[in-house]
Amino acid sequence: MALSTTIQVGELDPDADTRIAGLLTKMEVRLSQKDKRPWARITLEDLTGNIEVLVFPDTYADLSRTFAVGEVVVIAGQVDRKEDTPKIRASAMYALEEARDQFYRGVVLNVPLADWSSQRWHDLQEFVFSHPGSSRLHFRCQDPSGATVELETAASYNVGISSDFCRELKEFLGQQSFQLIASRQVAKQKPRKWMARKN
Repeated sequence: MALSTTIQVGELDPDADTRIAGLLTKMEVRLSQKDKRPWARITLEDLTGNIEVLVFPDTYADLSRTFAVGEVVVIAGQVDRKEDTPKIRASAMYALEEARDQFYRGVVLNVPLADWSSQRWHDLQEFVFSHPGSSRLHFRCQDPSGATVELETAASYNVGISSDFCRELKEFLGQQSFQLIASRQVAKQKPRKWMARKN
């Protein structure tokens, strides 16, 4: 999944879409002055630093559950540069498993054709059918000469990407590798009522 770090967010343009993953180190839930709806001001930390994230009432109301300090989360949103220190206006916040479902759109398997027997293709088919889902399966096939071709399977071979799927796929492939394909789309923040009136 393509993600920004806290340092990279500081280099983005105002209102740029971004996604960031990190440890939730602080979370203050407050009530809006106008209609007393809950919203949150949180601090997210990764290996490069930390950043403040604003979760306004509409987005807060759409959260799948209550999050707590100490959780690793993925946040989608837009860069807020109204002050010297950049922030993120969250449009969505996910636990890691939810993020996989929201962002991953496919998986690419690297297949050295010289090492694959008909039995191995049959075993792969059974493995794929045991993990049905909505993510498209791709192959990057390489013949002994080094020539490479990429193929996309039919929708009937779509898979469900989860932590169990990734772990079992690593075991199946052994020394061979795979890559996950992430969607480039980022959920947009819902306009607040005062913004809608202004426009």
